[in-house]
Amino acid sequence: MRNFIFTLLFISASIAGFSQKCLTDYNYEKYQKAHPELQAQFDKLTHLEDYAPQQKTTAAVRIIPVVFHVIHEYGAENISKAQIEDAIRILNEDYRKLNPDTIDTRAVFKPFASDCSIEFRLAKIDPNGNCTEGINRIYSSLTNDADDNVKALSWWNNTKYLNIWTVKSIAGSSGGTILGYSQFPGGGAASTDGVIIRNDCVGRIGTEPGNGFGEYGRTLTHEIGHSLSLFHTFQSGCNGGDQVGDTPPAATANYGCVLTTNSCSGFSSPYTYDVPDMLENYMDYTNGTCQSMFTTGQKSRIDNALSNYRSNLYSQANLAATGVDGNGPLGCAPKADFIVDKTFGCTGSNFTFSDFSYNGIVTNWNWTFTGASTLTSTDPNPTNVSWSTPGTYSVTLTVSNAAGSDTKTRTSYITILPLQAVDALPVVQGFESATLQADGWTLENGGNAATWQRITSSKRSGAASFYIKHYNATGTTSGDVDAFYSKTYNLTNTTKPVITFYTAYAQRATGVNDVFRMYISIDCGQSWQTKISKTGNSLAGGVAMNANNFVPQVADWVLQQYDLTAYAGVPNIRFRFETISREGNNLYIDDINIQDLKTGIPSNTNALDIALNITPNPFSQTASIGFSLAQSSFVSIQVVDMLGNRLELMENKQLEAGALSIPISENVLDKLAGSVYYLTVTIDGQAYARKFVKL
Repeated sequence: MRNFIFTLLFISASIAGFSQKCLTDYNYEKYQKAHPELQAQFDKLTHLEDYAPQQKTTAAVRIIPVVFHVIHEYGAENISKAQIEDAIRILNEDYRKLNPDTIDTRAVFKPFASDCSIEFRLAKIDPNGNCTEGINRIYSSLTNDADDNVKALSWWNNTKYLNIWTVKSIAGSSGGTILGYSQFPGGGAASTDGVIIRNDCVGRIGTEPGNGFGEYGRTLTHEIGHSLSLFHTFQSGCNGGDQVGDTPPAATANYGCVLTTNSCSGFSSPYTYDVPDMLENYMDYTNGTCQSMFTTGQKSRIDNALSNYRSNLYSQANLAATGVDGNGPLGCAPKADFIVDKTFGCTGSNFTFSDFSYNGIVTNWNWTFTGASTLTSTDPNPTNVSWSTPGTYSVTLTVSNAAGSDTKTRTSYITILPLQAVDALPVVQGFESATLQADGWTLENGGNAATWQRITSSKRSGAASFYIKHYNATGTTSGDVDAFYSKTYNLTNTTKPVITFYTAYAQRATGVNDVFRMYISIDCGQSWQTKISKTGNSLAGGVAMNANNFVPQVADWVLQQYDLTAYAGVPNIRFRFETISREGNNLYIDDINIQDLKTGIPSNTNALDIALNITPNPFSQTASIGFSLAQSSFVSIQVVDMLGNRLELMENKQLEAGALSIPISENVLDKLAGSVYYLTVTIDGQAYARKFVKL
C-alpha cells in the first residue's frame, strides 16, 4: 500500500513539476509509463535505502570523472572553462560539506548535515584515449528548447563519466522556468544518462553579479542529487516527502527563503519537536542563497545508489582510464575553432574573426583566408579582412602549443556579393528546378535531418513546392531553426516592387505554434530586418486545425505579400525565409514572385486583345474575371482606384495558356466599398484594364 500511495503522489508531483524549475520528475514519470515491465526496478529505486545497507557507513571519498558537453551557437551559452571549473568547485564544496555557508544552517538541522564523501573532477582522458580538459564543445541550434535530443550530439560512456550537457534553454520552459533535469539511476536509457542544465546555472563566473549564489546557484548540485537517487523534499508531500527519514517533508515546493515555513505540521522524529521545512536542503526549490546541506539519510541513499548503479565511476581502474587519479596528462593540444562576425558581405566589407579554440592553451595561430585581401594572419583575432571579388570562400585556422596542434577549415564559409546585383525583376521562384541551388538560392539547415526541401506531391501550381516537416518532430525538435535565402536582386529601375508568395499550414493543436518569418537585407546579407512574422492561426490563415500530418488542399494556400516600394532603387536586396519548429505541423511555400507593379491606370483600349471582362458588372456580392492567354505567361492581377492607387493584389504568378476564369475572392470584395474601380491585368509586362462598379 505504501508503494501504491507513493506512486500516485509521485505522479501528481511530477505533473506539477513540469512547469517549475526541474523536469526530472516529469521525465521519470514518462519513462515509468513507457516501461511498465520495469516496475520492480522503479520500486527498488523508491526504497533504495533498503538495499546494500552496508554502504550506509561509507566514509571514503569517491572521485567521479565529469565531462561537460557545451551545446552552443557561439553566444553566451558557450560558457568559459573558468565558469565550468567554478561549477566543479561549488559541487565539491557542497558534496563535501565544505561550503562556507554551512554556518547559516539552522541549529536544529546542523547535526543532520552530512559530508557525502564525493569529489568531482573534470576528465583528463576522453573515451578514445586522447587528452581532454573534460569539456566538449558542439555547435548546434538544438541548444534552444533543448531536450534529450542534444544528448545524441555528444555522449561519453555513462559507466565511466558523469555527462553534463549545458544549453541555452530547455524545452517546456513556456510553462515556467526550467533550469535543468537529470536521470535517476536506472531511470532511463544509458545513452540519455546524465544532467541537462541551463548555461546560466553553471558556476558563478559570468552568470550572476556579486558573490551570492542567487536563485539558480545550486541548480547543478540539485540535479546531480537526482542522478544519485535523491527525490525532491516535497516529492510525496506530507506523506513522506523524499522518503528519507531525517528530511522533514514539505507539502509543496518552497521558493525564496521564508524560514518560518512549516507546511507539514506534526513531523518530529528524529527531531525532538515539530520542525519547520528544511529550506536549507539542496533538493528543494529554494534559492541558492538559502541552500547549504544534504542530510545523513540522503547520504545513505547516495551511497547505495553509487554501490548499486554507479560503482564503476569511482573504481580505481576507471579513475586511471579517465585520467583523474592524479597521473593524467598535464596539458592537452588545443582543438581549433573560430567564428566570424558575419558570413555574408558585399565586396570590400570588413570581416572580424575570433578564435574559439579550446582544450588547451593556444600559443600559436595561423589563419588562411582564401582569395582575401589578407591571405594569412598570425593574430589571435584578425580584423579588417575583406574580399574584392564576389564568390564563396573558405577559411582555415591552425592552432598549436607544446603538446600539439589542430586545424579547422570551414569550406564555403564566407559569401561575397556584388555591391550592385546583376539580376533584376521579375523574379519567379516556383521550385521547379531540381535543387534550390540551381536557381542561385541557398539553404540553411538548423542541425536536424528535416529541413526545407522540394516536394512534388503537394504544390499550389507547377510541378513542385518547398516544405518542411514539423509534424511529430520527425528529424526536428522544438526550437530548430531552418531557413533558405534568395539571390540578391537589383531594384534600381523599379518604382512599385512587391513580393508575393503562398503558404499552407494548419495548427496541430491549440497553443502549438510553429513560426514563419520573412527577412530583408540590403547590405548583401550582413544584417536582416523582419518584414513578415506569423505563427499559429495567423500563419494558418483560417485553415482548420489538423491533428494529423498536414497535406494542403487547393483551398489551403494563403497569399502572403509585402509592399517593397520603400526599397525601389536599392541596388541589392535579398530575402530570407525562416521557420522555427514547435513540433507542430508541416509548412509549405510556393510561387514566390517579385514584380514591379507600376502605379497609374493603364489604357483599356487593348483589353479586347485578351478578351478581358468582368461578369457581372456592376456587381455586389460575386464576380469573375475572364481573359485569354496565347501562351504561358507571368500574370499580375490587381484592383486600382480611380486615382491609380493599387488597393488589392489578387494574383502574381505564372499561368498556363488558354481561356481563364478567376473568381474575385470574398476577401477582396469585402475590402471594396461601393464605388468605381479599375481591374488591371499585367501579362509579361503588358498592362490591360477594365473599369468595374462595386455596388
